[in-house]
Amino acid sequence: MTEITDTARRNGLGTNATVIGRKPRNGGQIKLTLFAANTIFYQAFMFALSLLPMLLAVRLSELAGRLRYWRRKNGVLPLQGKMALVLKAEPERAAAWWKRSFELAAREDMEAYIYPRLTKQTLSELIHVQGLDRLRAACADGKGAILYSGHVRGWFSFFVALGFHGFAVHTVGRTMKSQHPPVDSWFRERRNSFAERKLGCTFLWMTPGNFGVAAKALNALKRNEVLLVFLDPSEPTQGTKVDFLGRKTRMPPGPILMAQASGAPLLSFYVHRDEGCLKQVAEIGEPFYASRDLAGSLQHCASILEEQIRKHPADWTPWLDPTAELWRDSQP
Repeated sequence: MTEITDTARRNGLGTNATVIGRKPRNGGQIKLTLFAANTIFYQAFMFALSLLPMLLAVRLSELAGRLRYWRRKNGVLPLQGKMALVLKAEPERAAAWWKRSFELAAREDMEAYIYPRLTKQTLSELIHVQGLDRLRAACADGKGAILYSGHVRGWFSFFVALGFHGFAVHTVGRTMKSQHPPVDSWFRERRNSFAERKLGCTFLWMTPGNFGVAAKALNALKRNEVLLVFLDPSEPTQGTKVDFLGRKTRMPPGPILMAQASGAPLLSFYVHRDEGCLKQVAEIGEPFYASRDLAGSLQHCASILEEQIRKHPADWTPWLDPTAELWRDSQP
């Protein structure tokens, strides 16, 4: 029986890998060794592609993603069907979105090797950010700003772009080691270190019992800096219930609680890459001030995220996570 194993949470290839195959019979150690060897080979290939002219590098990395999708097509059919059900789409349309997601995952892995060579001038070849004026206006009150979205392809490019535009940005999330195998974590931490070293952007990692993260996040807002947070559906025993993608699901209320405590505005963001376009686009929404109604404010943010997901479903990575709460009840 085919088993879908999410070895790189919310991602679809290589270091962004959803490894899909048969359950290994020779023990976990052999599986980890093979995964490490595959990851190292894959990363070497992505590095080589990153040295090519941008257009050629993008096209070849997307080709690698398509090939990986076709190799694993039968394994992803169950989730592909559920995606079609949730979005009320034809199976062929859902298949096209899944193929595109694999293409984008490979492209994202290749771009990780371009970041250290970026300048503010060459950044425009990689991403265009819409709504920077909204973010600057939101920070004009001196209370900082909270950018929220789901885990989308290109969020790290957006993170880097904000750093190049002079914003001090802090991403709040789970540690690499808590979500990924060791070799995978190493490559991700290498990418993250570039943003910290060159741009002064930092990561506030959430771990069980680490209440200091909330204090650091609030202090960053007091310094009129920017937080970047994610609102994907959380574990079924955590979070606040909202209407999302046609069903009741739970989302983390942390961003709303921080906005209530600090008075900082919340602004949505979403990154998408239209097929055939070289450049990705990041859209920053209008500022929203959380009310005392926690559930109502969270619902407002969830509805905006859902609207973007329905416009650009291939860019949202939780589709690829078979353990996500989104799939716990296949009926909307």
